[in-house]
Amino acid sequence: MLRRNLPPLDLLLPFEASARLGSFTRAAEELSVTQSAVSQRVRKLEELLEISLFERRHRAIELTPEGRELLNGVKVALQHLTSATHSLRQREARRFLRLACDTSIGQHWLVPRIETFLNPDSPVAIDLTVSDSEAEVLGADVAVLHGDGQWPGFVARRLFGDMVFPVCAPGYLERHPIATPDDLLSAELIDLDYIHWNWMNWSIWLTETGVDPASARILMRTNS
Repeated sequence: MLRRNLPPLDLLLPFEASARLGSFTRAAEELSVTQSAVSQRVRKLEELLEISLFERRHRAIELTPEGRELLNGVKVALQHLTSATHSLRQREARRFLRLACDTSIGQHWLVPRIETFLNPDSPVAIDLTVSDSEAEVLGADVAVLHGDGQWPGFVARRLFGDMVFPVCAPGYLERHPIATPDDLLSAELIDLDYIHWNWMNWSIWLTETGVDPASARILMRTNS
């Protein structure tokens, strides 16, 4: 396996510190070991890889081309390792439940109730995302959304229903009386661009009322 060919971390750390600081002595001080220990581990790494990593001069060291190449890889690997370790420690200290919802539910349903979820003594904290971006919301552990529940790869449970009905300005209704759903075909409609949530728009609503939406006049679309 590839991992069997990986140099031990106790050889890579002295190499990285020496390369970054430009000195075996300074690397030893940072790692709290002796200068000879750092030098020996770097030498052992060179023997293991069968390449020269440093050009050793009087009171100075300089990376060889092979050493610079290795340093670039080691730096990236250590950054990933540091980030992963930090993330795990933070998660161990207090685990976060990634909760998400769209803006409508966030403003009108979740925010007034969020206090019931918060407990300073709980080992689980809430990481809340309120967004109409499908990518952001569907990346959460739990999401509360408007829709028909058809989200591939997710288990959906119906929490509550919602009443959907047309609204308009009083002045518009005075100028353009609307008595039946068919009258909406001659109205100037503002549509909700929520189709990515499998949510309500004029096409869906008119179809549900038995009206063909093909003749509807959409004056404007909005996502809110």
